[in-house]
Amino acid sequence: MSHSNKFYPLLPIVKHFITKSRTGKRLQPNGKRISAGTVVNYTYLYKHLEGFEQLQVKAGHEALRIRAVSRLNAKELIVEKNYWKRFYSSFLDYLYSLNCYDNYVGSQIKRLRCVFRYAELELMISVGSFYKLFHVPKEEVPIITLHPERLSFLIENKKLSQGLSEALRIVNDIFVFGCTVALRFSDLIAIRKTDIQMNGERHYLVVRAQKTGTVTRVPLPKYALDIIARQSKNGRQTIFAPINLVLFNARIRQLCEQVGWTEEIGKERSKRGEQKTFLHPIRN
Repeated sequence: MSHSNKFYPLLPIVKHFITKSRTGKRLQPNGKRISAGTVVNYTYLYKHLEGFEQLQVKAGHEALRIRAVSRLNAKELIVEKNYWKRFYSSFLDYLYSLNCYDNYVGSQIKRLRCVFRYAELELMISVGSFYKLFHVPKEEVPIITLHPERLSFLIENKKLSQGLSEALRIVNDIFVFGCTVALRFSDLIAIRKTDIQMNGERHYLVVRAQKTGTVTRVPLPKYALDIIARQSKNGRQTIFAPINLVLFNARIRQLCEQVGWTEEIGKERSKRGEQKTFLHPIRN
């Protein structure tokens, strides 16, 4: 096979990219390891590409591939450019058919672009610049905030705490603490006892964000210290017991229902740039 006809299956390249990211052989531009959460997100891209490829093959099309372009002539380059234009359009159709919104679709496209750069720079495959034409959809998602009086209610109402199940008491503590320190969920659940430091008579939470590396230093009020005391009565290193985001959100909804916060609120999301408003029970 001549060099101009060299083809590389795409899925094995993505799998190789994931393995190198997980094992620390592929690093961030600043030299730090790729976080475990980011690696998990790469696996979602793989699963989407795998599902898309299965549909393509079932419809009689070829499996996904990258073609080396360094020695292609002008006509062959046009054919390759059109291949990736069709891929991009069809892959977006596939993702939107899964009821994904613009931000999620955009995140998959950004990760795919990373794979192409990796193939070019690390695997020395002349992938061409077609992937740079992959537009990354974006949307501005409005933030739903908790009113201060409702946060005070969760902190101060003793009868509420007594009437909650153990699972909801734990989630209430995590939620209140999270509202106080304003961390991402992944950083919140990962807080360790050693992250609580004293300076004079004040206690501070000092943590480095997993995603950005930014150091956060937050003074802790008494109710936050009470939460730490309640939740750290065990042998684990983290303050809060492990819980996944899906279960956490489900229990937050149960908590809101139990205290009577069940009014509907509008939520805007966009698909292909078109805004749509949905009504949901409140999810503070």
